[in-house]
Parts: sequence; C-alpha cells; structure tokens
Amino acid sequence: MRDPGWRFARVLHLLESGPRPLRPTRNDDRYIRGYVKFLTEYRYAWTRAESEMEQLHRDPADSPRLSRLFAKFAERWYSYRWHMHEDREWRALLQARILAREDDDEIAVHFGTLPKVVHWYERMFFNVRDRLESRTWIAKTILQSATFRAANRDGSMTENQRDLMYKLFAYYGGSYALDAVITGFEHDAMPASASGVSLWFEKTAKSLLRIRATTALQLFEANKFNVMQLFDLCFNVMSVMERAGTTGSPLEEAVADALSSLNWQMAVRDEQSLFATSDCLQGPAEPRTKELLMLSSGEEPQELLEYNQQNSS
Repeated sequence: MRDPGWRFARVLHLLESGPRPLRPTRNDDRYIRGYVKFLTEYRYAWTRAESEMEQLHRDPADSPRLSRLFAKFAERWYSYRWHMHEDREWRALLQARILAREDDDEIAVHFGTLPKVVHWYERMFFNVRDRLESRTWIAKTILQSATFRAANRDGSMTENQRDLMYKLFAYYGGSYALDAVITGFEHDAMPASASGVSLWFEKTAKSLLRIRATTALQLFEANKFNVMQLFDLCFNVMSVMERAGTTGSPLEEAVADALSSLNWQMAVRDEQSLFATSDCLQGPAEPRTKELLMLSSGEEPQELLEYNQQNSS
C-alpha cells in the first residue's frame, strides 16, 4: 500500500512537523537526506530573495542567491519545479514515460532535460520502478481507474482522464503506444517522396480512427441506459470473429440468442424520434425505467409531463 511519493511525504514531515524542523534519522536514505538539505536551503533562499529583490523592484527569480543554489542542486531543483508546475500535464507525461519502462537517458531525450533530473524525480515523487511487475499495486495505487473516468459535462476529456490514458497505454502498451496516444500518430517513417504523401495520409487517417476509438472505449462508462446496446455491440463483434473462423462459447451463444429475442423499438412521430420531440423530456426531471418503456411504446407518462411543465424555467 506504499504511496509512490512516500519519500517526499517523509521530507515534508521532517520539515513541517513543528516550530523547528526535525533531523533525518539513520533509517532515512540518501535521497531523503539530500532533499531535506535542498528544500531547507531552497525555502530560505527564496524567502531572502523575495525580500532583497522587492527593494530593487525585480523578480525574485533573478536573485543571485537563487542562481547559486541552482548551480549547487540543479537536478533536485528541476525535479521539484517539475512536480510543482501549474501545468499538470508535464507531470503526467513524465510519469507515463516511467511506467513505459523507459530509462533515464531515454526520458531525458524526450523532454530535453538531464537524466539525473528524471532519476531524482522517480525516487522522490513517483517511486514505481521497483514495483513495475506488481500489476495489482500499479492498478490500485497508480491508475485509480474507478475514480478518474468521469468526463466533463460537454463530453471533453478532463485532466484526470488524460493522466489516466497516458499511464494506461504507457504501462500496458509501452513507449510506441504512448507516443501514439500523445500525438495521435503511430511511430512510423515519414513519406520519402511526394508520391508517398497520399498513402501516408490514408494510413494516418486509419491510425487516428483506431487510436481515438481505443481511447474512447477505455473511458466508456456503462450505465443502465446503454448497457444493452453495449452487449449487442459485443456480440456483433463476436459474430464477426466467428464468421472469420473463431468459434464462440455456449454462454456467448445463449446470451446472444436472448438479446436477439428482445423487442427493440422506438416510437416515431412525424419521422422523428419521440425521445427527441416529447414534451416529457423538456424539464428538470429524467424519466424512470417504467416511463422510458412507456415512451418507447408511444405513450407519454402524464405524471412526468405535468411535473416538468410545472417546474421548467
């Protein structure tokens, strides 16, 4: 149940437990000791820089005091600023690269930074390399898929969803799959000539469709309104596989027969769906299951209709 940022949590505990910072013990490793030293000097230098540069009406970041501290602790400085950056996607992308099992040198090339920065970041903020084969721990502690899948109201992906997608494809698909999710393009050679541009566009269009469809399926939320359509889609895919030579199990055949026996219908009025035109749906209340069945058979639930008419603004 170890948190991936356990070392940084320990550093904060030592520095913020009371009026005076605690000293590391002999059980604290060199990374904790090193970060306690850096963060202590960093906070002191930043406070002094703000005071000194305020008198000169200059940005505290331009202080010579901070420049000297940066030269002394460059790797720790960069790893700290990376983790605290206001754009969370920087942090998500770095963590995904680590989950993709890339080493420090490879990750440093992707971001144009120093390998030691990646090393310090992994040790302090995202310590997972010694547990990459612990799949249950990764799923529970890192991916947290159950809490991060809710989309924005307009259907667009949230920061949490993007973070989850990067990490899922990195951990299970590796570096090339992560590249495809980040950029939308597969890891492939560019056209060698003008005649190859048309073929490249065709391959890219197919690739984009596959990538978007896969990411959408991963974040797809099943509920009582779409679960039957999801089952139907699943067994249609199975049917295609069976026609291609793959046989299904008796359970799959039984469920498929049950689905095919259901009477799927939608009431139509003037060639438009009743669900799109019914006055029952023009209000704050949503239909119950019984009322949905009434709508699908062409009836309008009077109780729902009256409530929405009375409470609509």
